[in-house]
Amino acid sequence: MIVSQIFRFVVVVGCVAAAGCELAQPFQGPGYSLSSGLTSTAPGPFVVATTLLEVKDDAEARAAFDGFMAPMTEALPTAPGLVGSSLATGPDGYRTLSVWESEDAMLGWVVSSVHADAMGGMVQHVDGGATASWTMTREELLAGPPSWDDAKARLDGEGASAY
Repeated sequence: MIVSQIFRFVVVVGCVAAAGCELAQPFQGPGYSLSSGLTSTAPGPFVVATTLLEVKDDAEARAAFDGFMAPMTEALPTAPGLVGSSLATGPDGYRTLSVWESEDAMLGWVVSSVHADAMGGMVQHVDGGATASWTMTREELLAGPPSWDDAKARLDGEGASAY
């Protein structure tokens, strides 16, 4: 099943359990476990990044998104310095939320070939998008991952246009 269809399926099924119906992948990664919480030994502060990608509502755009998302989904868990990430979708588009051990680690992912290729290839298939980032202390991250409500608020208040 292609990635965007999985997102849509999870959103429809999740509508019964949660308002907003957006969570497609819970927050997890090499430095954060669903069962144990923060497992990264990095001292912090950690860099949190969130994005919104407003994919055009047509078959070509969705196919392009799926084509770029598959290699990024495969590569992201091995990105140096990644603590964890989550994916969501909703009526406004596709969202990412990630936590990194440092700004250098986050920027390393942003300029990686898999991410740069996807961003360059998607330009013609989007109606807009935004990014925002902030920091969390180790103590804050020990209490739990950043929330989607916080990510949405930061995009609305501080987000920089990405497309």
